[in-house]
Amino acid sequence: MNQTPKKRKVTFPLINMELLRNNKHFFFLGMAIIMSLIIGSIDYYTNDEFKSSFLGGILVEAHGMLLDIFLFGILLTIYEKFTEKSNEIERLKEEIDDYRGWNEPEAMYRIVGCIKRLNKRGISEINLKYCFLEEGNLESVDLQGADLQEVNLQEANLKNADLNGADLRKSNLKKIHLREAHLENADLQGADLQGARLWDVCLFNADLRGANLQGAHLQDSDLREADLRGANLQEANLKEANLQDSDLREADLQGADLRHVNLSKANLERANLIGADLEWANLQMTNLEWARLGWANLRKIDFNETKLIGANLQGAILHETDLKKANFFLASLIGADLKWADLKGANLHGTTMRGADFRGANLQGADICESDLRGANLRGANLQGAHLGDTYLSGADLKHANLQEADLEYANLEWAYLKGANLKGANLSKTHLLTANLLQADLSGAKIDSLESLEIINAQSGKIYKANFDKIDGCYTIE
Repeated sequence: MNQTPKKRKVTFPLINMELLRNNKHFFFLGMAIIMSLIIGSIDYYTNDEFKSSFLGGILVEAHGMLLDIFLFGILLTIYEKFTEKSNEIERLKEEIDDYRGWNEPEAMYRIVGCIKRLNKRGISEINLKYCFLEEGNLESVDLQGADLQEVNLQEANLKNADLNGADLRKSNLKKIHLREAHLENADLQGADLQGARLWDVCLFNADLRGANLQGAHLQDSDLREADLRGANLQEANLKEANLQDSDLREADLQGADLRHVNLSKANLERANLIGADLEWANLQMTNLEWARLGWANLRKIDFNETKLIGANLQGAILHETDLKKANFFLASLIGADLKWADLKGANLHGTTMRGADFRGANLQGADICESDLRGANLRGANLQGAHLGDTYLSGADLKHANLQEADLEYANLEWAYLKGANLKGANLSKTHLLTANLLQADLSGAKIDSLESLEIINAQSGKIYKANFDKIDGCYTIE
């Protein structure tokens, strides 16, 4: 018996969407070729005779449909790309979350990879709080505005990284490599930067309050307007750094290298600079009130108009230093080295300078009233027109000093050595000169308040001066 053959089911191939997604470039290339042919034959299609025909109508509609498909394909691709990028960003952020708090090298490698891939997608504000990135290689990464609170970046490499505006509060940044990195407006409060390598780093307006920068390398760094209140900078290297307008109140800079540093207009009130090296530093208009500068190297510094009220400069090295108009009111310069320093017009009122070395120093017109210069060495110093009223100079060495027209009223010069000193026109009214050595001193024109003082001067000078017994303003004038 003959069997009736079964009819074969005819199937039409459907568009493989997966294939289309994976070959979008070929799809759009094909569409572009078709569109080029359409545009090239537009003159033919716009012919009135062709448009009125049935075939012409169909072709015109077909071309419109192809154009719609082409435009829809572009929009779909853009949307898919955007969605794909967003999904990938979320996936990478979730991966970072998965490794957060895991303190193992594998976690560091995974997170570093995620950071770099996020950077490629234009993402810099990454949440890396509590992440373990010790010894990670993050050179040139972009972490602008990133959250890096309490992150572990010890010995990590962030050379040339962008960390502008990043939050690095309480982070572990010990021995981190941040050379040429950008940390403008970054928050580094309480961060541990001990031994960090910060050469040529931009820390403009950065917040470093209470940060630990002990032994850090900050050569050539930009720290303008930075907030370093209470920061630990012991033994730090800040050579040639720019700290203009920075706030260093109560900061610890003991033993720091501050040679050639720019500290103009900076605030160092109550800062600890004991033993620091500030040779050739710029301290113009700097506030050093109540700062501790004991045994610091302050040679060849520009202290013009610097505030040093109440500062402790015991044993400090200040020879050949520009201290014109500097304010040392109530400061301590015990045993300080001020040889050949320029203190013209400086305010040394009430300053303690016992045993200080002022040999060859320029103190012309300086205010040294009510100060303590006992045992100080002022040999050859220029004190012309200086105000020394009520000052203790007992035991001071003033050999060949220039005290012309100086005001020494009520000054104590007992046991002072004034051999060959120039006291022309000086005011010696009520000055204590008993036991002072005035051998070969020039007292011509000097003013004294009594004949008793004249006798003391005659006895101590080894010369007999002629006195003008006509009182001028209640004083005698020595001729």
